Amino acid sequence: MGDSHRNERSCRPIRGGEEARLHAGRHPSEPPTTADRRGRVPGGVPRGGSADLTRAFLHLSLWGTATGMSAVLSPLSAEQAAAAHAGPDGAFLIAAGPGTGKTFTATERFCWLVDNGVPPDRILAVTFNDRAADELRQRITDELNRRKPELGPQVMDGAWIGTFHGTCARLLDEFAYLVGAPRELRVLDDTGQRLFESGLIARLGSGAAAPLDPDSFTALGVEDLDGLLRSGLRFVLKLKGRGIRPDQFQQRATELHGINWASPDAAGGERAAKAELEAIEVLSLIYRTYEDALRDGGLRDFDDLIL
Repeated sequence: MGDSHRNERSCRPIRGGEEARLHAGRHPSEPPTTADRRGRVPGGVPRGGSADLTRAFLHLSLWGTATGMSAVLSPLSAEQAAAAHAGPDGAFLIAAGPGTGKTFTATERFCWLVDNGVPPDRILAVTFNDRAADELRQRITDELNRRKPELGPQVMDGAWIGTFHGTCARLLDEFAYLVGAPRELRVLDDTGQRLFESGLIARLGSGAAAPLDPDSFTALGVEDLDGLLRSGLRFVLKLKGRGIRPDQFQQRATELHGINWASPDAAGGERAAKAELEAIEVLSLIYRTYEDALRDGGLRDFDDLIL
């Protein structure tokens, strides 16, 4: 069933921090979206050529995989048209769930902005995975070539279309000097991240990466050092993903330890309290060593791109 026959709810683009929700159904050819946080870098964002992001029009959508289709081959629903043709001045938020035709609408939004005089390299489109970014870029390129052939095939060369991580990697490459980061830093992909973690655990276990003596942790009872390091690394990576730095973790964890064990009647006794302190020490050591190894190797992980 085409867009014009879909069940619709009221939707409007709203300024000033309010939401405009897109409830119209997706095009039949579009499957539900899938989020893939750790897509490869550069995430569909081409490198090279600075864009004036301070004047970018932000279209932030979460779209998944879909088959190619020109935006004009199927009519927009009333709600999709309201979302795609809002503005162009002002800030707008368009929120929609899976299967609502976000890629279809985003393509029209991008092309409509270009039709209204916005340069393609001043429109920012961000999604979760590379396949979605590549698909959106191809759809927009095809549609712009159809509408505005005078722009030429290079019209999308500087466009900001990609994943969150890919967009941030491009920003760091182009404006590294603003945050004091060297441009030559390399981003770890999935395979590189796994190899980096395995190498770090091996060096921690041997004592080569940091002075870690399992015999010194008398209360913690380390029987499986490799297992402890692996679970500890998983824990600190979750901390990093939440924006908690090594020094912040150690300080706050120690403060909470003092509060929890202030009473002499605290459950577990002295040995349990000491084991918790030793665990904080191990986790802090793993976290600091992980960050030091990234810096010494000229590397970034995915969280570095966002944080």
